Amino acid sequence: MTTAKDGSRRPAYPFGVIPRYLMTWMTTEAVRTGSRQLHLGPSLSKFLRSLGMNSSGASSARALDQLHRLAVANMNIEDLRTSGDRWGIAGANFNVASRYELWFSKDPAKAPSDILGSTITLSEDFYRSVLEAPVPLRPEALRALSGSPMRLDLYAWLVYRLKYLERPTTVSWGQLAGQFGADYKVKRQFKAAFEKNLREVLVLYPQAKTLVTETGIRLLPSAEHIPDRKLRAI
Repeated sequence: MTTAKDGSRRPAYPFGVIPRYLMTWMTTEAVRTGSRQLHLGPSLSKFLRSLGMNSSGASSARALDQLHRLAVANMNIEDLRTSGDRWGIAGANFNVASRYELWFSKDPAKAPSDILGSTITLSEDFYRSVLEAPVPLRPEALRALSGSPMRLDLYAWLVYRLKYLERPTTVSWGQLAGQFGADYKVKRQFKAAFEKNLREVLVLYPQAKTLVTETGIRLLPSAEHIPDRKLRAI
């Protein structure tokens, strides 16, 4: 739930490309600074430019709205596991932020650029998960793929999975649809969209070794996208 200027409350969920950029910034800053508390800086326009995003008034307003939505978001992650003749579900719940302080200008001529003093403090669980398994992404790749949430998600997913992959693994179309296919009701349409976006991601991530099969996508151990010694902030 988010609170508006008049004090009213409404349900709000992060969506689209902007929250993906913001989440990338949050994790990058956490690794770079070694702190849970993240400072947005003196102005939203400067903040957005540092991410390579459009800093126009309309874009700034959308970014602030999505930042607010992320600050109040909570997440659930589940995966299926098998052991002998049993199967199970392992999961975790966590908030993105444990505290947040977002400032907005009362002057319409300045709004929404003035965010001096705004901070977001990542939740302990989220912060710990970021530090335990950091995965660097290329800023130029994020910008090139920014027109599609699926492309951004697929790029980040591939970089993470292949960094820690120890043996060839097949991810079924059903599993992929559950993670990437919320907007598709027909499996055939999802499969076509997934393959198209995968081809575009692989142009920017040529080290990724993948095979598209009838049952899903086959992931093969691959060279690191960005060697650890070349880690850099976005």
